[in-house]
Parts: sequence; structure tokens; C-alpha cells
Amino acid sequence: MHLLQTVRAIQSVVGDGLNDAELTSLLQKQALPTEGGFAFLNYSDRVVTLSVPKQDLAEWYPEAGWITEKKECIAKSIAQKYGLLVCEPPDTLFPWRDAPNSHHHLELSNGRETIITAHSQYLKIRLFISADPVRSTRAVQRPINLGPDLLQELSALYHDQGVN
Repeated sequence: MHLLQTVRAIQSVVGDGLNDAELTSLLQKQALPTEGGFAFLNYSDRVVTLSVPKQDLAEWYPEAGWITEKKECIAKSIAQKYGLLVCEPPDTLFPWRDAPNSHHHLELSNGRETIITAHSQYLKIRLFISADPVRSTRAVQRPINLGPDLLQELSALYHDQGVN
């Protein structure tokens, strides 16, 4: 099984009996697979956080600008395939004006919720979305299945390779 499907399967078997911290603890004790260079770190609020291969920050952040054009192109290609929108918010909510090297990250969203957060230091992927289009209630959620190749495709952001 793939990493995301394994996490989702374990969460489905466990059900609502564990809170996020307990589920994270349980998942950390499992022999979860690594995939595309990513490994499980945490599960919280319907989102799985993964470690990423060590990154050269110069590959992510140009001297002037937000994210390198190469990373933007990869993210846009992935977003287009999955019908998602791309944005590049700053890493901090309140960056000060003269902040040197103010870094940004990539967010791929469905217009309502962030589905993927790609950062040079981590990767976050939402496994469940709100099933109610009006209220973002935690009780009513449905799985997001972006396919078994998602992590391999996202690995292009963390390894110098293209997206198919």
C-alpha cells in the first residue's frame, strides 16, 4: 500500500475512538512505508504532515522573488492535473517590511480548503475534507482520494525531476 492510503486505512479502522495526538502516536508505532522520499510525522485536523528529503534552499527561494520558477511550474502542473488552485503565501502571517529572505510556500487548494502545503522543510496533505459545502464541520467529512501517484508526483518538488 501507499503511504497516504495506509494512513487513511488505519484511521478508518480506528474510527473516532482516538484523538489526533493518540492517532499520531499509534501511527508512529506502525511500520508505515516511506514513499517518494516522504515519511510520516504527524496527523492533525484531517491533515497528515510528512518529512521531506533535505533541501537546498537556493533551489526553492531565489535572491529576489517568492518561489523559484521551476518549483512554481511543477506545482502548477500538479494542481492542474488534480483540479486545484495554486497560491504562494508567506511562511509567516505578519512578515515585517524589511525582513531579509522572506520565504513563501506553495499551497494547492480546492477553493475552500488547502489540500496540499509544500514547504522546503515539510509536506502537508489533507486526507479528509468537509462534506458540507456551507459549514466546515469536523463531524461531516469525506476522504479525498487524489490517487496513488500523488506522492511520486509531489516528489518532483523535492527531487530535481519533472512531472509526467
